[in-house]
Amino acid sequence: MSIRDEITRLAQRIDGLFRGRQVPFAFMGGVAVNVWAIPAATYDLGLCADLDLEHVRDVVGKLDALGFVPPPSTWLDAVGRQEFRKFTV
Repeated sequence: MSIRDEITRLAQRIDGLFRGRQVPFAFMGGVAVNVWAIPAATYDLGLCADLDLEHVRDVVGKLDALGFVPPPSTWLDAVGRQEFRKFTV
């Protein structure tokens, strides 16, 4: 499987997670640029989601179940004070 295929598969999984919960979201960064411009190599998937605070733990749990790994920290307890988080696969 190529890196492009893998990123597409991951994007589809994230898409299903957020659409299934009717959460507004958008892919951004290199992947989004590749849809609208000349494709360039990218190995990450940028995402922005508008989550209500009470849904954060559930969504992070679902991302974890899909194979996305949250950073080791207590950031969930301070999510209201933080804007961005990085997950790895």
